[in-house]
Amino acid sequence: MMVLTSVLLLFITLLVLDSADDSLLEYQQEKQRVEQSLKSLSQVLKSLDYHISALYSHKNEEIVLSIHTELVGQTCRFTGQDNGYEGADFVFSGPSEMCNLDSPLYDEAKKRLFIAPSISYIVNSVRSVSAIYFVSKEHFVITSPQENALKVDGDVFKDVIQNRPYWNNSLPSHPEYQINRVIYTGGYQDYLSDEEVVTLSRSIIVGDDFKGVLAIDIPFNDLIRDKISGYHLTQQQGNNHNDVFGFTFSEPLLVDDQETGLFLTVDEPKRVHIVHALKHQKNYLIMASMLYLFSLFGIWYRYSEATKRRLKSLAMHDPLSGLLNRRGFEDKLKDSNKSPFIGIGVFDIDDFKLINDRFGHEIGDEVICHVAHLIANSIRQTDTVARFGGEEFVVAVAGESESHLALILERVQRDLSLQAIHLSTDEKIHVTLSGGACIYATDDYGNHIEVWREKGIRQADKLLYHAKKSGKNRVSIVY
Repeated sequence: MMVLTSVLLLFITLLVLDSADDSLLEYQQEKQRVEQSLKSLSQVLKSLDYHISALYSHKNEEIVLSIHTELVGQTCRFTGQDNGYEGADFVFSGPSEMCNLDSPLYDEAKKRLFIAPSISYIVNSVRSVSAIYFVSKEHFVITSPQENALKVDGDVFKDVIQNRPYWNNSLPSHPEYQINRVIYTGGYQDYLSDEEVVTLSRSIIVGDDFKGVLAIDIPFNDLIRDKISGYHLTQQQGNNHNDVFGFTFSEPLLVDDQETGLFLTVDEPKRVHIVHALKHQKNYLIMASMLYLFSLFGIWYRYSEATKRRLKSLAMHDPLSGLLNRRGFEDKLKDSNKSPFIGIGVFDIDDFKLINDRFGHEIGDEVICHVAHLIANSIRQTDTVARFGGEEFVVAVAGESESHLALILERVQRDLSLQAIHLSTDEKIHVTLSGGACIYATDDYGNHIEVWREKGIRQADKLLYHAKKSGKNRVSIVY
């Protein structure tokens, strides 16, 4: 069983190692999903940019919206009012001066209200988008949805936004700035939602004038399907490594064949990797497990049957001589084929007590075993011999004629009496047998066991007693 288990473990190890291509394929599928999502959201961002840039030049036109204005500490907020309008889920946040009706910042903010309905509508329509915001160079922020935007205070621009990569990388003054370029920033904790997000941002340029940055946040967990394998975004490419205990892989994310500056990296924990590897090879694993279980069942069945046979054999045999005992003798008679005649003989070693007294019980046991061997060799394979206890042996012979059975029973007694027994002490002793036997016709019986159950050894025992009284070393037979 240990060998079988070792083979199974080796097979599972080979399956895990062979799953490298499957793990890589799963990674590539995950990567394609992420890239496709980024591409779709990039198109949304570009559409919003076009819409905002096109309307930005209408400087003197204000969009009439139902808003609520409030000053909370040092933060001024314009909050959209629902009134059944889908584009009202937004908040303008800015410094306190934005709430001053006579301030230039108030005028500027009011003119940019047209941005709010568009971003609000998209946030509520595109499931993967968690937030959209426009960060004006005038230090106000238009954010949707409201629940996240209410966390923004008046100092957020100075304290947070100016330090964010999506802001700095989108500025025309940035060394790597490219007009109309989408900036991808990933793997950071969002200030508003506290989620790990990926941000797509793009500078809003009207003519040659930089107006601000438009950004879309997507929760990273919404980009990937596999939540447990340890996927994350990095700014640098990680190691590529695969073995039985882990799978690590990293490649750049591309959108329209352009690098995003982000790398999708997977670093599966050992347990997860092994589970995934076995999942990839589940058909082979099921087959191997079934074969293993069937093999275990086969081993158990063979062992169980062998144990039953061994226990049955122990129950049917005399432990000293190896001959059948009484139970084994009767069981063999049940299975024997019926013959016209059956002879049942009882044989006893003459003067066995004297042998024990002179040589000891160990030598006595040797004599019993030697006698058992000689009797077994004197009868045919179809005949039966058993030791019923002590120095008493019972023989059953079956055949077509009474005289032939009588000759076999006589031979049993004669063969033993003519031979000397060589003891383990290098001594020789002569042992004789006395016996009594009865031969019965089986016409009135269904089988041999019925004869045995009715007749037994009662009559043969009487004949044995007669042989002992008549001088021993003889067998008395009655037909």
